[in-house]
Amino acid sequence: MANGDLYGCSAYLLDERFNYGNIIDRDFQSVWQGERRRKNFVFIRNELDISECRVNCRMDEINRYLFKLKNDLVTHVNFI
Repeated sequence: MANGDLYGCSAYLLDERFNYGNIIDRDFQSVWQGERRRKNFVFIRNELDISECRVNCRMDEINRYLFKLKNDLVTHVNFI
């Protein structure tokens, strides 16, 4: 966000459950590895009703692509 808030999903902007912290107040690494992101991960794994998510979730596609890259399942790398 313009004010430095870092959200984990654009579909949930301004939803505090997805706000990891502010990169103006703290460095990116401490926000990304912080408690709020950890709590969001637990929430997504255990409580989030994915029927509330967009049908064409961009983050899902990016995560699938990164998984393939990490596991050498991509023969040609394109920009995401």
